[in-house]
Amino acid sequence: MSIASLRAALAAGESLPSDLERLVTYATQAGAGFAGDFELIDDGPAELVRWFAGRAEPAKRFFAFGHDGTGALFALWRAGAKLDACPVVFLGNEGETIVLASNLREFLGLLAYGVDDLGFVDWEEEPPAPSKEPASVAFRDWLKRTLGVEPAVEPAAAVLAAREAHADLESWVMKAIG
Repeated sequence: MSIASLRAALAAGESLPSDLERLVTYATQAGAGFAGDFELIDDGPAELVRWFAGRAEPAKRFFAFGHDGTGALFALWRAGAKLDACPVVFLGNEGETIVLASNLREFLGLLAYGVDDLGFVDWEEEPPAPSKEPASVAFRDWLKRTLGVEPAVEPAAAVLAAREAHADLESWVMKAIG
């Protein structure tokens, strides 16, 4: 993962969110496994086109920056003027479309839990306890110290609010892939 590859995926007039840039720097130093099975990716545009079954136009509406162990994508849905204010979505490897957070900072509060299968966590029913794995603990410490981000205190409320604010994701994707 490199900052240069993320910058290359930016649309005209966009800038890379500073929190994402710092996350790349951290991940480069920490290596894989700092937040469950989440990993940053270099080839976001190509992965999005693949996810959209070769359709480049709908893929352009997203900015993929990560994936999980199944190959599912984590992306910013270009639904706002600035990337750091766009909702973070999960595009599952079997077509799932799930809004996870209203913005990148909220997503980092979920990522801080350090759990596998982050896109499938049922935050409302049984939110997970933050991982006690040393890499996850170090990541949480870094998030707090560097970005002032801690694990979401009320993750269910934040995820539910994000989903309600962007309830049109699934219908938009279905229309785009027709």
